[in-house]
Amino acid sequence: MLLTNEITQMAKAIVAQLPILNGIANSDEHQQALILMEDLLEHYDEDIIIIEALSNVITRY
Repeated sequence: MLLTNEITQMAKAIVAQLPILNGIANSDEHQQALILMEDLLEHYDEDIIIIEALSNVITRY
């Protein structure tokens, strides 16, 4: 069974805590994203979902 509503609410909560996942608007945000990525990579297995999402945002910038 898909828990679409619950997943959507979790995604909204994550973005509320980490708004950079909505996109990078300038070089300062880009630098912050790269620093965050370094931190997340220290616990790769635990943070893989956020790493993937942040990686996509960085790539789009």
